[in-house]
Amino acid sequence: MVALIVVGYVGVGWALWKAHPRVVKLSGKDHFHRWSMAYARSLGALFPKDTDGDGFADSLEMFLHSNPHDGNAYPECQVHDLAWENAGFVLFAFDGFRVWPAIVLHPGERRRVCARAYMDEKVGAFSPGMKLILTPEAPGVIGLPGGTLSPSPLEVPVAADGLLVFDLSVPLVAVASRASMELAVAIQHPVSGYDVGSIGFGIASEESPRACAVDKVGNHVSDSWHGMVRVVAGEHIVLLRWPAGSDPALQMIEASRDESGVEWFPLGCCDPSNTSVMVSYDLEESDHRHHWGPMRFRVVSTGAPPPPPRQSKEW
Repeated sequence: MVALIVVGYVGVGWALWKAHPRVVKLSGKDHFHRWSMAYARSLGALFPKDTDGDGFADSLEMFLHSNPHDGNAYPECQVHDLAWENAGFVLFAFDGFRVWPAIVLHPGERRRVCARAYMDEKVGAFSPGMKLILTPEAPGVIGLPGGTLSPSPLEVPVAADGLLVFDLSVPLVAVASRASMELAVAIQHPVSGYDVGSIGFGIASEESPRACAVDKVGNHVSDSWHGMVRVVAGEHIVLLRWPAGSDPALQMIEASRDESGVEWFPLGCCDPSNTSVMVSYDLEESDHRHHWGPMRFRVVSTGAPPPPPRQSKEW
């Protein structure tokens, strides 16, 4: 039985590796590509040896016709933040919001950030010892979880499934401005030096966050979107209301189920003239032991002035 499984596994791999035109045509290009990448990931997990130290197993690179002895040659790799992973909810805003940036930090706050490296937009099988180099834009400082924070580039270990974790902070003297809402942590491959992603962050103003009053609207509501009317359905649709702030800056709406009151997740920015917005959310299970509390919302001033209105073009 084991021999049959091995023969079958090798046979499927040979057919995918050869990419015979008839096999590609019968399966369809999209399906064939997905099957090939899945097989490559399984090879990387089974045979993780990495000769050139680029984080991709020799077996995976050979199957994908890459050079396992050249650290500058490897499959496509991109890193995305996981700001919402294990938040305990999925939340959507209606019109008038800008999702920007991924993280808003108060001066002096230290935030644990999770990101994931993907291979061809899928969870990969990275070799043991895989690392990426993270460089924060000033005044940001980073460090390994619980470690010393520094503005210098940092090598961060990458787990086999692509997960990387680090701490991000800005000093107490950091000043919020429009420029401070466009900061980023650059992420580079340690061997090739190629950019593989970035994580945006901003600095909140010194104004204290304002709690939102929450009024339940229902499960369905009509919403105007690009001149059309759509019906939005969700487990919960609520109207958020908050008092006007003294800072004439963009406002970041944040949400949380963190019973400790420490971790908040950004929803998006709205103009300072706004004092209410409608949102829809669904509750989800979370592996985080604190993210099981009731939904709460707050408004944080970013210190960034609203962008000028867009000028309509005459054609």
